[in-house]
Amino acid sequence: MSRTASRQSFAAAATLLVAVLAALLLASGPARASADVSIQGYDNGGGFIPVGNGGSIPVGATLEIRVWVDLYACDPVTVRWGDGTTSTHSYGGSFAQTFTHTYDTAGTYTISASEPCGGSGNTGTINVGGGGFAIFDPSSEMFVPTLLGLIFGLMAIAMAFGGPRVPPPKPVDPAAVPPPRPRPRLAPGIPADMVQHMVSYRDVPVGAPLQPDPRIAIEMGTPTDISQRVHCRTCGGPLGFVAGGWFCLNPQCPLRQPIAPGEPWPRPVHGL
Repeated sequence: MSRTASRQSFAAAATLLVAVLAALLLASGPARASADVSIQGYDNGGGFIPVGNGGSIPVGATLEIRVWVDLYACDPVTVRWGDGTTSTHSYGGSFAQTFTHTYDTAGTYTISASEPCGGSGNTGTINVGGGGFAIFDPSSEMFVPTLLGLIFGLMAIAMAFGGPRVPPPKPVDPAAVPPPRPRPRLAPGIPADMVQHMVSYRDVPVGAPLQPDPRIAIEMGTPTDISQRVHCRTCGGPLGFVAGGWFCLNPQCPLRQPIAPGEPWPRPVHGL
């Protein structure tokens, strides 16, 4: 095949492809835009309340809707509220805008939207004068959540008030309450050295009572000699330490208890 014939075949194929594409474009027709209405809710002065398509709002409430458009839409978009009034917004390339309107007369209104490059899309219906109880309307989007919330709320109240009653606590007798234990106080000084004062039980006079643990006074700025001898506070006699505790070693100590004839010696270990 010559070069000239090849060029003619390529030109014929390209012409055929262009003809097919043109036929497809003509068969598809021009694209049409649309504007769809989506009802959002209303505000009656006490906050925003969601409402779906076909819901109810009170007279004088401010209804809020959103109108959606597509890529082929043109400005401006016009909303017809069904009561003879309209609202117009320019989108400027966005796909959704919010519109608000207030109905002064009770009734059922159909809301539609349109734009210059296409026709109207999905419409919305609103019932005005329903008392604002759209959440209890079975067609409302909030009906099921509201019903479940009401049921669980009643169940919680029944459980709170229907359970077993706890009897009140019995009054406490002040006389039966033990007095508080006194807080231990730190004894002044430091304990005496028991090893330096270790004695035998034979050194403890018969009838000598057990003495409290002696303490060595501390003088500020002066070293404390913990091995110094300690004495009985009553008679001044030396104190000795045995396994039973501290005892006065002075046989003439007035704290010494007399022993009646025939009585055992009051010593920690008898028979020594």
